Amino acid sequence: MSGRAELWLLLRSCDCFQFLETLSAVVDRVLVFAGFISAEGLVTLQTVGGAGSIDGGGLGAPMAVAFYEDFWKGKATAARTHAERYVQLMRQLINPDWSGVFGSPQAQLKAAMNILGQPGGFPRLPLLPVDDPTDVAALQRVLESAGLVADDNALPTLSA
Repeated sequence: MSGRAELWLLLRSCDCFQFLETLSAVVDRVLVFAGFISAEGLVTLQTVGGAGSIDGGGLGAPMAVAFYEDFWKGKATAARTHAERYVQLMRQLINPDWSGVFGSPQAQLKAAMNILGQPGGFPRLPLLPVDDPTDVAALQRVLESAGLVADDNALPTLSA
């Protein structure tokens, strides 16, 4: 670490101008973690700065890790490609109000883990599982479209 304090800015429903103003004011002395994995986030990292991102579920981790690896290597075009894939996946899983498309975010993540052959289990009450066959099939299609469902249910390694 650089000796700077860490600031975790969660960009849920932000005023983007206020975020950029705050980022610009503190980035020289604070490690800022925010939702940078997007085309706009890439430009922000390149021009203003930032330290990393926060991903609450990890389904986009293969794209997120590849995004930062390529960004840190100066491969902006490859980073942008990973960001586009990440955003495409998130738009299929997260509603504009940050709720899950197929159920609560926790239940949706657990269902996705189960589809991927991971020990996701099921949420505790009062949350309900994603168990409607139509929703489970649609969630599987989302995971397949993102390249997350491999023949052996292992998460693939993404590289540029």
